[in-house]
Amino acid sequence: MKKFAWLWMAALCFTTLSLTGCGGSGETQVIEAPAVEEEDEAMAGMTEEEYAAEMEKSMQ
Repeated sequence: MKKFAWLWMAALCFTTLSLTGCGGSGETQVIEAPAVEEEDEAMAGMTEEEYAAEMEKSMQ
């Protein structure tokens, strides 16, 4: 009988969590990624050809 009670309590807990979610509010939240201002900082002040030439030098 104790096993049945433990199984019933476990089922109740899992059912409650699935209905409310882990946050407890029952609603999902979408978190936006921070805005990226400029991604190509390595190329600041350089043309693509100059950057490619410098990368070629660094690979040798």
